[in-house]
Amino acid sequence: MKLLYSKKIFPFIVQMLFLLLPFYISCQAQTTPEQPPFHFTDSVYIQIDSTENLYLFLPKYRDIELVCGTRPDTLDTNIVLCVPAAFTGKILDTFYHENIAGNHVSKGKFYNGYLCDKNFVGFVYYRNGRKQILPSEQYNALIQSDFNIVAAYEQAALIVSDTIFYPTLYKNLEKREVYRALCEMQDGDFYIVMSKKKHTFGSFLQSLKNEIHAKNAIYMDMGPGWNHSWYLGDDKKHHLIFPYSRFSQYQTNWLIFKL
Repeated sequence: MKLLYSKKIFPFIVQMLFLLLPFYISCQAQTTPEQPPFHFTDSVYIQIDSTENLYLFLPKYRDIELVCGTRPDTLDTNIVLCVPAAFTGKILDTFYHENIAGNHVSKGKFYNGYLCDKNFVGFVYYRNGRKQILPSEQYNALIQSDFNIVAAYEQAALIVSDTIFYPTLYKNLEKREVYRALCEMQDGDFYIVMSKKKHTFGSFLQSLKNEIHAKNAIYMDMGPGWNHSWYLGDDKKHHLIFPYSRFSQYQTNWLIFKL
């Protein structure tokens, strides 16, 4: 009886392992890159520097675009860096501009987003290459009147005029996550800045101020799935910063830096 039972149960176990193995591999593929430390490599298209607690991404680009609705193609070798920008309001299968937090500009066209009480500043990119981070009132007036603006998104303020902005995202300052921001430096350069590992939100803000002396900093959407992003390597292939995972399919907008 024991031998007969073993002959029946063993094939069942093998079959279950066979069915579950792809799921296990998929989960590993999705979660492993989420775990710091990260490993990034400079390329001819992007300079990646670091401080004690931060990574600094400085893409070499000719244009910046806010892409809405359709995910940028990872096979497009004109895209040097792709990162999520504004918050997405609801998990929807259909795209609406009104599901993006804050008013925004994509390809030179103004769109209404939903009112988000976490938004205090906006990033603006002009046709001539000029970039600014502005208070929301000034930002919203400008993006509806200045037709030289080709890309713009609104988000939470982290640093305003060299000062940490509170209450920022109303986040628990002790919550440990990997955070990311678009920062204007003292010399006028703009970097995408990300914590090297899971830090408290408070320590991330302190690092932006004390390690890189950011003049202004605006948040970029993060969280598992929402943080899906990549950069272009020397091999002309995209290299993941964060992988595509559970909520990535619901992302609505991305800031891309293009050749």
